[in-house]
Parts: sequence; structure tokens; C-alpha cells
Amino acid sequence: MVTASEIESIVRLVVQRLRESTSASAVNARLDAVPTEILRLDEQLVTLEQLRDRLAGVRCVEVLRRAVVTPAVVDELRQRGIRLQRIDITATRVEPHDLLILAPASKHTRQLDEYKLLAADDTAMGLTQLTSHLTEAVCANAKSSAIWCSGQPYQALLATKTSPSLRAVLLPNMAELRRAVAEAAPNVLIVDDRWSSLQLVGLARSLRTGTQEFKREST
Repeated sequence: MVTASEIESIVRLVVQRLRESTSASAVNARLDAVPTEILRLDEQLVTLEQLRDRLAGVRCVEVLRRAVVTPAVVDELRQRGIRLQRIDITATRVEPHDLLILAPASKHTRQLDEYKLLAADDTAMGLTQLTSHLTEAVCANAKSSAIWCSGQPYQALLATKTSPSLRAVLLPNMAELRRAVAEAAPNVLIVDDRWSSLQLVGLARSLRTGTQEFKREST
């Protein structure tokens, strides 16, 4: 026969596991809701159903120039204060396997698991080794790009200058991403390690949906 103390122990264990499960779900939900700022749709017909649960944190929705956008979509975006832009893509997007992310282990999240991750070491020797890794990645695949999250971003930028294959720029914030790409066509984006994991996820997603050389037309 189960005693009262055993029942109490079982209840405490169940409650603890429920709390852990709820906490993990909350963390994952926050990560899944990372503001991507820009949502790009490649479909020729854009409907409200395609936007369902995808507008959290989005400031701009980009669609192909010739895409048909339903009135319901236009109304929904207007109500949310989200800008709708028509674009002509002239460059391919960065695929996950072509994107290398150098960042302290503390910045790694499951949202970044689909990309190539390398723990960053900001010592002098670490900067040299990471530059070598970047050079090897770029030389092996011309489509490769990298995000380098460094506690010494200016030193990291100087380190990349030793490799002719690397075109690195220091990105102060997400708002400067398009300008940086348009002016320098970099294959390495260096950011300060004060960027949060969520901001790194947003940057990686922005690169994945295509930030390189395109024309935009506001709707």
C-alpha cells in the first residue's frame, strides 16, 4: 500500500517535471518568435493563410514584383503597421549549409543548429585561427558567408585583412545590413558579442531569406 509520504513525493516529482517542461516550452516559444524584421515570400500568389503565425516581430513583408497579393493580406499588413514591398531578386540567398557562424558557446541556441557553428576564441591566437577557418571556408565554397560574433570586433576586423579572400565589414546593427551588403558585398559580417543569441538568429535568418543585391519597390 502506498503511504501518504510516498504519494506526496510522487506529486512533487510530477509538479517539478511539469514546471521544467513548461519552462522549456516557454524558452522555445521565445526563440521561435525571434523578430526577423523582414519576411520574404517567393510565392506568385500571397494569401492571408501564408502569413498565419509568421508576422511576430516583422516590420516589412517582401514579395516578388509580379506576385498577386490578396486584399485581405494588404488590409492585415496595414492594420499591423507592416510595410509591403515588391522586389526583384538578382542574387541567390544564403543557404544554411553555406553560412558559418563563429560565436561564443554561450550564444549557441538550437535555432542556430542548422548552420555551421564554431565556438569563437577571442585571444590573439584564437583570432588568427578563426581567420584561417574563415579563409578555408570561403576558398572551399565561393557561396560561403560567415557571421563572426566577437568580444573584440575591431581586432577581428583587422585579423581578416590578412586574408585577401575575406571581405569583412563591422555590422553595428540590423538596420545597417542592407547598406553593408550593397556597398561592400561582404562574405564576413562581424558583430559585437553584445548581440544576443536572438539577434544572431535574426541576422542568420535575414541572410537566409536573401539580402544581397536586389531592387525594391514600395507598395
